[in-house]
Amino acid sequence: MHPKPLSYNTTQEPLIIAEYGRNVENMILHLKTLENREQRSKMAKEVVQMMGFFNPQTREIGEYKQKLWHHFFVMAGTDLDIDTPFDTTVYKQNLFENRPIKIDYPKNKINHKHYGKALEVIIESAVIETNATKKQETIAYIVHFMRLCNANWNGKNTISEEDLADNLHLLSKGRLIYDIPENLRSRKITIPTNKQNQQPTENLKRRGRSNNNRNRQNNNKKTK
Repeated sequence: MHPKPLSYNTTQEPLIIAEYGRNVENMILHLKTLENREQRSKMAKEVVQMMGFFNPQTREIGEYKQKLWHHFFVMAGTDLDIDTPFDTTVYKQNLFENRPIKIDYPKNKINHKHYGKALEVIIESAVIETNATKKQETIAYIVHFMRLCNANWNGKNTISEEDLADNLHLLSKGRLIYDIPENLRSRKITIPTNKQNQQPTENLKRRGRSNNNRNRQNNNKKTK
């Protein structure tokens, strides 16, 4: 006698509500074959009770029992004739008719990925700014943000101001100009990295430990 071949989930019908598993849907299919209405109703209540154990987060939702019965009829279909604790007309409504609109992933091309899409939005706001003072303040903020992005992306702590001006000119399509201050021309701005910020802290800790050790040694000598 040959053993019964294994049944894989990939060869079976997709689950209607995966949270409850295939066993629950199989039980629902079985109770639909029962001819006795009272027996069907009793088994349906037991299945719904079991669904509450398999999906406990539903209990946090208001009127969770009604939600479970709604899920039950989504899997069983609205043609099932059984006794229910709620009005059956509620279950015949489409549970997913008010589903939120799907938001597509943005497909806009970003010219310089390390700057991100947000910078392009800020650049557009600076372009349409009519106040000259606010326009220059926004440009200064954009350039500072570009310094940080370059440091994080390239793993370097220096970036030339000329490169920043060229990048801004390219991203704004020539509509924004960064006037490099005279004291920053032909030199690089040093941006503190995490390691540089941590070194002074580590040095202070080491100095503190050394000072504590010296104080202890001096106190021991005085005691002796």
